[in-house]
Amino acid sequence: MRKSIALALTAIALLAISCERQVEQQVTRPFDGAEFVNNVMNAWNNKDLKMVEGYLSDLYNEVGTSKQEALKAVADIFERYDKISCRYRVMKFKHHQGTDLAYIRAILDLKGIPKGGQDYVKIVQTMGYASLIFENGRWKIYATQFYTSPQIPNFDFDKERGIWPAWGAQIDLASYDPAQPLASGEARADEGFVDASNLGELAEGPRAFNKAAFEARVVNGWNRKDAKLIGSYLSRLYNEIGVSRNDLLRQVNDIFARYDEISCRYRVLAFKRFPDSDLASIKAVMEVKGKPAGSGEFRNIVQTMGYASLIFEDGDWKVYATQIFASPEISNFNFEQESGDWPPWNRPQT
Repeated sequence: MRKSIALALTAIALLAISCERQVEQQVTRPFDGAEFVNNVMNAWNNKDLKMVEGYLSDLYNEVGTSKQEALKAVADIFERYDKISCRYRVMKFKHHQGTDLAYIRAILDLKGIPKGGQDYVKIVQTMGYASLIFENGRWKIYATQFYTSPQIPNFDFDKERGIWPAWGAQIDLASYDPAQPLASGEARADEGFVDASNLGELAEGPRAFNKAAFEARVVNGWNRKDAKLIGSYLSRLYNEIGVSRNDLLRQVNDIFARYDEISCRYRVLAFKRFPDSDLASIKAVMEVKGKPAGSGEFRNIVQTMGYASLIFEDGDWKVYATQIFASPEISNFNFEQESGDWPPWNRPQT
C-alpha cells in the first residue's frame, strides 16, 4: 500500500514538474506584437542599424545573404536616404508548439526621401510571412517569404488582412528567359556563390558539400515516394509560410497518395558557405511531375527555382528555408539551360 502511495505521489510530482515546465515555456516565450512592430518601425524611422540587428537572428540567411551582409545592405539604404518612413503591421502570430519556432503574417510599407531630394519615394511595399526563432530571450526573424516586391498591385496597407491566395508567386519572371541571360549590369551580384560544378575546397573537409549526394536525396525522395528520405534533408528549423517540418512531411505524404508515379529532376547550380558559421546557401532548379491516381499521363506538380538556406546539422547540410521564384509553373522554364542568372531579388525602387 505504501509503495502504491509513493508511486502515486511520484507520478503527481512528475506531472506537476511537467506542467510547470509547460507553463514556464508559455510564459518565457511570449510574443508582444506591439513591441515587435515598434522595434521594426523605430529601427527604420530612426535609421538605427543596432535596432535592425536586434530583431534579426544569427541564423538569418536569405537569397545568399547572411545577417552581416543584410545589415550592410540596410546601412547602404540608410546612407542613400535623408529620411525614412516605415509602416509595419503584424496580422497573425503562431507558435509551433514544443519548439522555439513561430511565424507571423506581416505587411510593410517603406518610403524615403533620397539624399538631396524633397519628396518621398517608394523603397519597398510588401507582405508575407516571417519565420521566427526564440533567440537570446527574444523572437527574431531568420527567414521571410514575401509576395511580389517592391510594389504589389492593389496594395492597401490599412485594409490588408493577410487572407492571401495559395503561396507560390514571389517574383514575376514573365519576361525571364534562361536561354538569354540578363546583361551583366542587370544581373544580381550574388557575391560569394561558387558554381556547383567546380566547388573545389568547399567539397572537402568536415563541412564539405556533396552536390551529387544532396541532389540524389531530393530526387530519390520524390521518385521513391519516400517521406523519410525527404525528411533527411530538412532541418529541425524548417519553418516556412507557417508550415513546420512535420506539417510539410504530412503534405508530402498527401501528394504521394494522390499520384501513382512521380518523376523529379533537381539540380544545384551554385553554393555559398558563410564564413565562420554552419550556414550556407544554394541556388537550385526543380521539376516534379506525377501521374494522378488512375491516370496514364504525367502532369506538372511543381516547376520552381531559387535559393535554399542550409544549416550543417547532425553531420549534414539540411534545408531550413527557401526563397523560390514563381511556382507551380514558371514562364520560359527550361531545366537543362537554367544557370541561376536571375534578376535581382525584391529589388527596392529608388
